[in-house]
This record gives sequence, structure tokens and C-alpha cells, in this order.
Amino acid sequence: MKFNRNFLKLFLVGSMLILFFSMNAICADEKNFEMVTIVKDLQHPCWLELIVGANKAVKDLGNINMDVVGPVKGYNLEEQLTLMETYIAKGVDAIIITPIDSKGIARGVKKANDAGILIATPNTKALGGDILTYIGVENFEVGYTVGKAFCEVFGVEEANIVFLEGTPGASTSEERKKGFFAAFDEFENVNVLASQTAHYNRTEALQVTENLLQRFDNLNGVAACDTQMALGALEAVRAAGKIGEIKICGFDVCSSDMLTVVAKGEVVLTGDQQFFSQGYLSVLSCWAALNGISIPREQYLPVVTVEQEEAKEYIKIRQELFKTVED
Repeated sequence: MKFNRNFLKLFLVGSMLILFFSMNAICADEKNFEMVTIVKDLQHPCWLELIVGANKAVKDLGNINMDVVGPVKGYNLEEQLTLMETYIAKGVDAIIITPIDSKGIARGVKKANDAGILIATPNTKALGGDILTYIGVENFEVGYTVGKAFCEVFGVEEANIVFLEGTPGASTSEERKKGFFAAFDEFENVNVLASQTAHYNRTEALQVTENLLQRFDNLNGVAACDTQMALGALEAVRAAGKIGEIKICGFDVCSSDMLTVVAKGEVVLTGDQQFFSQGYLSVLSCWAALNGISIPREQYLPVVTVEQEEAKEYIKIRQELFKTVED
């Protein structure tokens, strides 16, 4: 989906209000619900934005006590599982978790199920156990939509690109990669020189891209499946003096840094998967279920692509939205 100037604000606010007003017709339990949000990493901008959305829902609903935690070492599955066990022992009503490993997290999900604790998984699915709801984009569609838009930027020019993968084993990474490659396969002028993980890490992406630039003299494109890897790739391209020669695309607009470089044309395009909404709707869904409201097992948000001419306006819309949240 192409960016629309009012889409972001209307979707984020509208989707919340529809659910919120429908729930106002139900007499909510006066008790306070205990919840925890467990993210993959407490430094990455996307998880910080998800936390902002979750906290906004807590503020709006009023009868929720919520902790926000994550691994000390980002993207560490065993730490996530330990955190789940801690909050299962505390007897919380709901756990909201973005699984680092979709299959690996099933151990924790099943323990929560046995304890009668609701599980919601924004952004990344859990493959095992009983989940109340998944809220996020369809990640194959993310890869396909952004990948196709990136290929179209090259026109008829030969595109010799490298692909920066996310964390192996996470459903977001695996599905997104399949989508990108489905798009690449539709273009005869697109050649994928290499596909390598950088674990959603900016520093690692910088190092990986530096190595790939040395390895491939004809490289003229880098596709990364998240913001931080795209920004790391950009640092490597800038250091090599090849800004403008090598086209870069990424995904997510949770970082103002990303929108800034898209606005400058240093990154040709990115996408948005509504992290704020993911956090907000996860809390709201758990709250609704605890009040006896039926919640769909999967809630998909649309993918929006953002290119250079749209980035500045997108920044303004997000500033207005988050100013409203802070107020």
C-alpha cells in the first residue's frame, strides 16, 4: 500500500477507538489486571515504539498494572523464557511478548497456558501453545511489497543486490525473506549476489556490508529487512564514497533517523508496520478478553511504503500523533 497523508493517523487512532467504544458498552470488572510486556530488546527503536503504544493503552484503560521488560542482552531467547517464568510465578493475567524465536518460545507459552495466563504476540508469531491473538503485519506481504517497490526503483537498469536478513528462526525474518525473494524473482534484471544475516543489528550490518562491498565490485543495491540494518548498510556505503551509486531500502519508520535519510534520498524507500498500534492493540485485546470479549486469533495491519517525497510529511504526521500521546 502506498502512503496516504492521513492514513497513519486515521489507522492508529481509528482502529483503537472502534475497539474502545465497542468495549465501553460492556461493564468492565473493577479489579486491576496485572500484565507484562516482554520485548526482544530494550534498545531497538521499534520495540520502544511498541512500548509507547502499550503504555498508551494502559493509560486509556485505567485498570491495568503493567511491567515492561526485555533481555539484558538483546535478542536472547533464554532470557525471554526466564522472564516469562518469572511473571508466570507472579500470577499475571496476561503476557504480551514479541518472541525472539517463534518455535523456541513455545516452552514458555505452554507454561503460561497451564497457569491460565493469556498470551498475545505482537509483531512475531509463536509457533506452539495456545495464543490469544497475533497482532502485526503479514510478513510475507511486507517482504513482497517493499521488495517489489525496491526493484521498480531500478527501472530497466541491471540490479546487482545483496540482502540483509534478520534473526534466523524468527517468523518475521523467515516470512519477510520469502516475500522479498518472491518479488526479486519477478524481475529479470535483478540479480541477488548474496543473502546474509545481520541479526537486526546496525553495527553488524555495517560490517557485513563493508565485506560485501569488497567482495562484489558490481554491487549497486542493498535490501535490508529492517531499519537498523538499512542504517548500518548506509554507513558502509557512505564510508565507501558510494552514496547515490548504491541504492538502499529498509523497513520500518520507527526511527526518525530512517525517515531523515529517506527524505534525503540516501535510502530510497522504507515501510511501516505500525509498531504503536501493535503495542496498543495487544494490551487492548488482552483487556477485552479478560472482560469476556471474543478476540480474533489474528489481527493483520496493512503495510505502507514510504518514499523520498513522502517522508517529510510522514515525519510531521508522526510528530502530531506522538505529541497527542504524550499529552
